[in-house]
Amino acid sequence: MDLDLQYPFTYDRTKILFFDIETTGFSPETTYLYLIGCIYYKDSSFQLIQWFSEGIDEEACVIQAFFEFSKNYEALIHFNGSGFDIPYLLRKCFLLKLPYAFDYLQGIDLYKKIYPYRKILRLPNCKQKTIEAFLHISRKDTLDGGDLIEVYQAFLGKRRYEILKRKHRHLTSDERLPANPSSSNAMPSESETLLQQILLHNEDDIKGLVQICPILYYADLFE
Repeated sequence: MDLDLQYPFTYDRTKILFFDIETTGFSPETTYLYLIGCIYYKDSSFQLIQWFSEGIDEEACVIQAFFEFSKNYEALIHFNGSGFDIPYLLRKCFLLKLPYAFDYLQGIDLYKKIYPYRKILRLPNCKQKTIEAFLHISRKDTLDGGDLIEVYQAFLGKRRYEILKRKHRHLTSDERLPANPSSSNAMPSESETLLQQILLHNEDDIKGLVQICPILYYADLFE
């Protein structure tokens, strides 16, 4: 991954984990977590890992995979994770009876560090995309969090339809035409296209965390 961390955190970069979550809403009791993404440093470069839930029954598996992976790190960098991501995950762990916490990770909330200086920097707001624009950082993703919920819901519907369609084809295999020799080059399905949109949004959010770290130099001037 073509990324460079341009801020000197006190932690070794191999011990830093950048993360972001995607959910269907704000309340852990009535919504679902469907994606956790992380960027970490290994083998002289930054790497991306994403855990995606293709249904609500996979939510616990996604959370478990993230916490097991994070045990190798010391610092967790996020954007307003103190206000949403971390409390949401902790509540989910309680509801799902998962024995996890963030005790072993030192949280670094970029939002909280930047927010007190937003007026000095003449930022219209303290959203991550606003800070990215301030630092002239571009992204491929064009969706916001609200859009993403609709995309995920559409993904679930399309994926379910495609699975049922494949089952129907299997049941009527005696009527099926010979296999298309070029099927391996077929266009991605509608659900796969939607999935790529979801993963791209999460990826750009986490890459943005790494890229906006230099704005902390401004905060350092006043601390």
